[in-house]
Amino acid sequence: VKSVYDSEATKTTGLVNRLIAEKANPRADVFWNSETGRTIVLKQKGVLAPYKSPSAVDIPATFKDRDGYWSGFGARCRILIYNTDLINEDNLPKSIFELTEPKWKGKVSLAYPLFGTTATHAAALYANLGEAKARKLKEYGTFYSSLIG
Repeated sequence: VKSVYDSEATKTTGLVNRLIAEKANPRADVFWNSETGRTIVLKQKGVLAPYKSPSAVDIPATFKDRDGYWSGFGARCRILIYNTDLINEDNLPKSIFELTEPKWKGKVSLAYPLFGTTATHAAALYANLGEAKARKLKEYGTFYSSLIG
């Protein structure tokens, strides 16, 4: 068995592309990742096989594929970090949803949300905020920050 890991050099997108390319002659038995969007692509392209794990019985339906192709089993935290020289603790947002308010315009940074777990995060924000507020967050935020890898 030769393990292939998702690292900075081989991000999930690359591994997903490899699985798609190897579909006719698969070399992997298990694919573990944290990107729901890419997992859905694998299902759509017929790369995955359904497996309804007995261990996933108690996982809420919201966190698994209805046809049994994948189950979410872990949570990932997102953390707001702020510059104490620029923002007083009393002025911190009480929720990420407050970042759509005008006072935060140009002061919010999020990694470019097309790939990686940030894409899943952006999709979840869009679903929870709705289109209008999600567009405000995009307008007010800086998604191309050179400070975020």
